[in-house]
Amino acid sequence: MLAADIARTALVAPPVAPALPWRLQDIDFSRLERDKVHGDGALFFLLATFMLASLTMRQLNAVQVDLPQGAAEPMKKKTPVTLTVTPDSKLFLDKAPVTLDSLAPTLKAMLNPAEPSLIVAADNAAPNGVIVQAMIKAREAGAQHFLIAVQHGQ
Repeated sequence: MLAADIARTALVAPPVAPALPWRLQDIDFSRLERDKVHGDGALFFLLATFMLASLTMRQLNAVQVDLPQGAAEPMKKKTPVTLTVTPDSKLFLDKAPVTLDSLAPTLKAMLNPAEPSLIVAADNAAPNGVIVQAMIKAREAGAQHFLIAVQHGQ
């Protein structure tokens, strides 16, 4: 019985690896080096893309409000001061509560003289009169450019 098993296994041929379609001398090694360089470039491109994408995902330094819809271009530079107007007419400068009377002196100390810009993040339900009065006070404090914060529509 043992000899029959050996004879049967001897008749079955072991699987043969398929012949490779190329030979070692047919490989263009200079192309492999060039492709390696391009691979590193692709890796750098992906890394740079993710870094730039993460930089654009910054948060406003403001109290959370329901912003109006808009299609404005994203800001190129970050400006440090945000004026927030809530639906119940409360005012905030970079999350710090202020009143209409204390807005100008507080903002004057916070504004960058080289770039006197102010982001205005007003809730949809905020009264327009309060927003305009706050912007007039900001102008008195030295703000020259007003950037209106909008929420991009989906």
